[in-house]
Amino acid sequence: MWVVCLIMSKTTQMTERIRWRLLTERKLIHDFEEYQTTQSKATRNIIDTHRHIFGPKLGQKFVENIGFDDSKPLPQANAGEMFFYCGSVDVEYSMEVQRQSGVSSCVNSYGGEVETFAQHIIKANTIDTLKFLNDESFELRDRFPEEVASMANRSCP
Repeated sequence: MWVVCLIMSKTTQMTERIRWRLLTERKLIHDFEEYQTTQSKATRNIIDTHRHIFGPKLGQKFVENIGFDDSKPLPQANAGEMFFYCGSVDVEYSMEVQRQSGVSSCVNSYGGEVETFAQHIIKANTIDTLKFLNDESFELRDRFPEEVASMANRSCP
């Protein structure tokens, strides 16, 4: 009898250890999952620091002045080697991709190409071009206030 009790005792001890371990692991997993759901959005910010999103007014200037054909599929390139892709000319698509990829916000930029925009795309002087680009960027920021910030655009000497 004593031998049987010893075996049962060892089995009970192992069972208790396994049960404790499972409960501990479940609690850890539960605590981690709870931590992720409460903390991940508050502490995990991924910012795309240099994004090219073209709003509808700038898109219309592409159509009018440099040969972008908004009826054709993307990507497209014009003779001046400007490249158009979904992520830049389709704002809704661009923002959806940003959300799905875990990027919390972006800084919209027109790449410091103010003179190129002025001469070839907007066809205006530098001051009016800067106003146009900044207004376009601010409209995107206002439309997506939690997801888009505006980079200052300026002319280089």
